[in-house]
Amino acid sequence: MQALAAFTQALSIAQDIDDWQGEAAAFNNLADMNAKGGEYETALELYQQALEVAEQAHDQRGAGIAYSNIGQSLLALQRYDEALEHFEQALAIAQQPQQLGNREVSNREGEAVALNNLGHFHYDRQAYRQALDYFQQALKLAQQHHLSLNEGVAQSNIAQVQKAQGQASAAIASLQKAIVAFESIQSQLTVESLLAGYAAQQTTSYQQLVAWLWEDKKYTAAFDYAERARAQAFLNQLRGQGIDLYTETTSPLIQEERALLRKITGLQIERAAASEQQTQDQALLNRLTNDIEQAQTEYAALLTRIKLAAPEHATLLSVTPSITLPQVRDQVLDAQTTLVEYFVTDEHTFAWVVDRQGIHMAKLNITAGELRTQIDKLRPEVKDTEEANAVASALYDVLVAPLVAYLEQPNLTIVAHGPLHYLPFAALWNAERAHYLIEDYTLTFAPSASALPLIYAKRNPNEGRLLALGNPNNDLLDAEREVQAIARLYGVQPAVRKAASEGQIYANAGQVDILHLSAHGDLNKHNPLFSAIELAADEGQDGNLEVHEIYGLNLTGVNLVTLSACETALGEQSQGDELVGLTRAFLYAGAPSVITTLWSVQADTTADLMVKFYTYLRNGETVAGALQKAQIELLDNYSPYHWAAFTLTGDYHGGE
Repeated sequence: MQALAAFTQALSIAQDIDDWQGEAAAFNNLADMNAKGGEYETALELYQQALEVAEQAHDQRGAGIAYSNIGQSLLALQRYDEALEHFEQALAIAQQPQQLGNREVSNREGEAVALNNLGHFHYDRQAYRQALDYFQQALKLAQQHHLSLNEGVAQSNIAQVQKAQGQASAAIASLQKAIVAFESIQSQLTVESLLAGYAAQQTTSYQQLVAWLWEDKKYTAAFDYAERARAQAFLNQLRGQGIDLYTETTSPLIQEERALLRKITGLQIERAAASEQQTQDQALLNRLTNDIEQAQTEYAALLTRIKLAAPEHATLLSVTPSITLPQVRDQVLDAQTTLVEYFVTDEHTFAWVVDRQGIHMAKLNITAGELRTQIDKLRPEVKDTEEANAVASALYDVLVAPLVAYLEQPNLTIVAHGPLHYLPFAALWNAERAHYLIEDYTLTFAPSASALPLIYAKRNPNEGRLLALGNPNNDLLDAEREVQAIARLYGVQPAVRKAASEGQIYANAGQVDILHLSAHGDLNKHNPLFSAIELAADEGQDGNLEVHEIYGLNLTGVNLVTLSACETALGEQSQGDELVGLTRAFLYAGAPSVITTLWSVQADTTADLMVKFYTYLRNGETVAGALQKAQIELLDNYSPYHWAAFTLTGDYHGGE
């Protein structure tokens, strides 16, 4: 609703000041919203208004885009003849050179889009030969003019045709090429571009490829692309944000990486501009292509140097998985741990179960949409044990029951995906045994399997040094009592109210084993890098410890970060990136274990649980074991609302 109001206001302003570009953009934005909602008749009318504005302004590119958009709406409305006419008109416009000043510029990108649209028209009519011809024309054009995004789209479209014709291996190969093309341009895109169609296209491609590889019984390759998808989603958060990830070891290398990436991006933009010239300078294009290839070779070598100097930092710069499925089994997991990695698609959910004894795979009969519906139903009902257990039982039956035969170890490490980031796994209910999942296993979560070796390498000797901050805004009195009780267990003074400041983190966090923060949290699902923990302001600090700032912390030596009573209040489900962003920021900063909450928890029972947790921890339990025992103590007397929100990400052990 906020976006609708903003676009409507933008349209009104553009019309008042005779800004035809702004007016056309507003019509297109409003039309896009209606098209995404299935309101194709309304979208059609708005796209037609955008076309009128573009034609009045003699804007060829804008008119071509409008014709393509109108064709898409007509196709959705099954008005096939009209759709074909508009797609052909869009192609004709794109093929006409546009006069810019004293020179003519070709619209190769618009031409590739129009060819892909014509291919889609025939694909939807199951005219696969004609569809393939148009897609191949689009691919050839994109490759000739170095249009990587259009190349990726064309390769993906060719894969759909090959799949429809039963050519599974060829379809997989084409989709792999599409992903390579998409990944090659991510550094050039702005956040706005990522939030538009690019990220969605990329996500769909990964999902399809994992599913197709699974169907082809290439389970290890499917696992690799599931890991790659996670890395790409995370990388999309970081690119273009100016996050300071320097360390004393990597600073010169990272500065070199940024400079080289800027060079590659600049050369690619220059080559694309040269390709659009009506009269092309082939010698210039050849030189630019050679320069790009050389710079990319240098970049690959630089990543190797960064990986040797700082392996974790290298994972933030590349989507290539740093570990294989057999390596997870043989080198990463200990004898007491089972890894379950989920990957959610629009059709199914896939799971890999790995321990020292073997690797098992399962295709689970639940879609992303069904998961969102079930989790949205469960979360409001966690305050009522009976109601919560009814939904949690259905989720247990589909997500855990098919895997139970392989869950033989006491420690369960889960790599969630998509809607599963919002699921309180601890509260999944085994109706047959009348047990919660937390009663059968200690539960730990990981951002990816590739992150586990880096996380385990952070284990430090635990000397019991605690920094506890609570009630910074003086509105969480139970939280203040909580940190006071925890501090007494460790024989230290807590920092409360105004003393619970952001500056305390910067001054002391690297000198403790445990960092405990009992404060409000604000998770930003639109830009996860600006999710924040609300501490007290002090000199030079606004009090909001944001994710991008956490990446710059030095938490080397810290074994555990606990975010207690954070009132995260997630609201509408996103992809879960805000959760991964917050926890992974602390992991990157140096802490191997992070405890967070999935919803706004009640302060008094949270204090009770946290005191029990730290008591067990002081008595020698692992972090996962201490949390499990504290949760079990509460579950007989309290609904899942009071204990199931707490999740541990990272290392189940939490120190040496």
